[in-house]
Amino acid sequence: MNREMQEFFEWRAGQLAIVHLTRRDDVVVKRVVTPSGAADFLVEAVHDGASTGRVFGVRVRGLEHAVQAPDEVSGRVGELPLGELSDAPMPYCVFVFTNDDERGYFRWVREPAAVLGSPRLKTVRHPRWRALDENGMAEIVAAVNAWYDAQRQAQAA
Repeated sequence: MNREMQEFFEWRAGQLAIVHLTRRDDVVVKRVVTPSGAADFLVEAVHDGASTGRVFGVRVRGLEHAVQAPDEVSGRVGELPLGELSDAPMPYCVFVFTNDDERGYFRWVREPAAVLGSPRLKTVRHPRWRALDENGMAEIVAAVNAWYDAQRQAQAA
């Protein structure tokens, strides 16, 4: 595939990410220009329309053809240049959209975890791709909120 087509798939994937994210009334989306030219977003979880400061990052990629199962995404996307994201101070995930059927998939790069009330960001070395549908979006926002809740509890202790 030529570079121009790949850039189109990336642009289109960014537009699909905006559609998926803005379907929710509990997040606000801001597009970020990165040196790599990747479609990136900072997403803030909001409560009753009010800012919460609970931010997570999203990197977006596009694929030309559909995949049959989420497990196939890794083989199709290959190694993503995510080195700079492995030190991100907030939760960060990757969205992938396919051009053929517009399905979306996600994986964590910096996965939020609140183990025993202790907030951690795990750098995910072996990704597990999941469907980016209504349930997937709910899972992402819930994990981000739980992580920020655990941070607040840890600071209060």
